[in-house]
Amino acid sequence: MRLAIPLSALLLGTLLACSPLKVNYDYDAHADYTRYHSYDWATAGGDNFTERRIRAAVEKELATKGIQPAGSNPPDLLVSAFPVYRDEKVRGVGVGLGIGLRILPGVSVGVGTGTGRTKTQAIGRILLEFRDTRSSQVIWKAEAEDAFEGGSTPEESEEAIQAAVAQMLTRFPPKAQPAK
Repeated sequence: MRLAIPLSALLLGTLLACSPLKVNYDYDAHADYTRYHSYDWATAGGDNFTERRIRAAVEKELATKGIQPAGSNPPDLLVSAFPVYRDEKVRGVGVGLGIGLRILPGVSVGVGTGTGRTKTQAIGRILLEFRDTRSSQVIWKAEAEDAFEGGSTPEESEEAIQAAVAQMLTRFPPKAQPAK
């Protein structure tokens, strides 16, 4: 068990370092992030597997930051998180065939042909938004591009989503800005 936690951290770090994941984020520099301790989901959701995986990853990451579900109390934050898909053409491996003739010793000519396959694959990004419940204003948002692929195994999807959400939330709460 003692070995499992460092290995998990190493695996997550490796996934983050090797991934082509691009995270964009924005935030309200004037919001007081020290007062956010609880959250609730802005909409009922989790209608599909991907949404449930995203929500589970967000809940896990927020818990590590000390932000807990509000339960029956009013929340400090309303959280929105959902996947957005786009179709991308991906080239597959092709097959080639060729034939050649030897004309003279050391001289040959040949003709070859090949076919390649192109398939369409769903690529997903994750949108995440935190809204202050007192002001109803968005205070922080992030988007992870190329966060997961459609057609992956459930385990691959879960790992990719967990890594993407972890990377997104490394910048929440934002570091305090120096007074000007």
